[in-house]
Amino acid sequence: MLFRLSLLILLLLCEQAYSHTRSQSFSKWNIQADQVQLTISILSREVTRLAADENIDVSLPLEQIFINHITDKFHLKMAKTVCSMNTPLISLPSRNGYIRLESSFTCPTAQSLEISWQAMFDMVPSHLHYAHIKLQDGRSYELVLSDARRTQQVHFNDTPKSLWDTSVSYIELGVEHILIGLDHLTFLLALLLLCRSAKQVFILITGFTLGHSLTLTLSVLGWLQPNTITIEALIGFSIALVVLENIQRQVSRSVLSWVALFFVLLIFSKLIFNIGLPALTLLGIFIFSLAYLILVKGNDKASLQFMLTLAFGFIHGFGFAEVLREIGLPASQLGVALFSFNIGVEIGQVLVLCLIGPAIYMMHKKASHRFRSLAFDSSLAIVFAMGCYWFISRSLTFSFN
Repeated sequence: MLFRLSLLILLLLCEQAYSHTRSQSFSKWNIQADQVQLTISILSREVTRLAADENIDVSLPLEQIFINHITDKFHLKMAKTVCSMNTPLISLPSRNGYIRLESSFTCPTAQSLEISWQAMFDMVPSHLHYAHIKLQDGRSYELVLSDARRTQQVHFNDTPKSLWDTSVSYIELGVEHILIGLDHLTFLLALLLLCRSAKQVFILITGFTLGHSLTLTLSVLGWLQPNTITIEALIGFSIALVVLENIQRQVSRSVLSWVALFFVLLIFSKLIFNIGLPALTLLGIFIFSLAYLILVKGNDKASLQFMLTLAFGFIHGFGFAEVLREIGLPASQLGVALFSFNIGVEIGQVLVLCLIGPAIYMMHKKASHRFRSLAFDSSLAIVFAMGCYWFISRSLTFSFN
């Protein structure tokens, strides 16, 4: 019954999940005297959202689709004068899963800058654009442009950011990043639905926090940089796997046969039609899933729960790191910025726990058995459907890179 409900919800929610999941792009503006070097980057799967635009020729490569979309949708002003573009946007080699473009401008020398960014917002109103401005003397500034704030200014004669200002700025960025990350929020909900006590909540959230803090740091510092598409797909799969654990505990029987069938179909699709993640990657995820579900069956040891959630935290940490890897960190305040972003993520998690936790507690302790079963099963079905959708849709993106 729960699987049939999940399938129905998957069909109904896929468009909504796609529209409201985290959407972002990045730009770096390096200013040298009157020359400005621009680099723009965006996940390839974000560009596929433009297919809904009737004016887009979907037969073109994704790089060209994005170039056609943004060419007249951004501008740079210095001293209230629009800077002239020296060269058209061109595509650069980039990390797997990303599109990277480059251009340059000639601008009058001035003590202020204005960036206007109109791209993506009409198609994805929740889209955020992160702009990193670096001056010749090493000073840097960060802007976040949104649908409501498409134009922003920076004044270069402002007092350089203090450690406190940098800390507050990156804490806000961390909070914002988790609150707009529907996939990360859904994973937290999946963990909370699994918990039966405050102690279990503490154990699971602590494991998740330590895991993502470690890989976020390693990734931003450049020591570990896994494939972006694979990580994004694994975030979706982690959600579905936690729900499967919950289902297995509920029905007191194994779900391994369903998992095996699912991965046989995925590996078959890859080998025959070359669709999705690499076959070896799928095989590795399958083996991990079997081991995970076998280990947790009838086993409530706190140490095991901690270690498994720590592993999921490793995956999500690489996802959290994407925004920092693209906009960069101030070299002179690297430690403060990185630590503050981590704190911001934790604050965001606490806010979510404070909002969702009491509702789940009341459902377990105060609601009637019938209402509790209906609410619990419906929540599991929705979370499972969204996890499956993100895993499959993001896996398919691998085929086009």
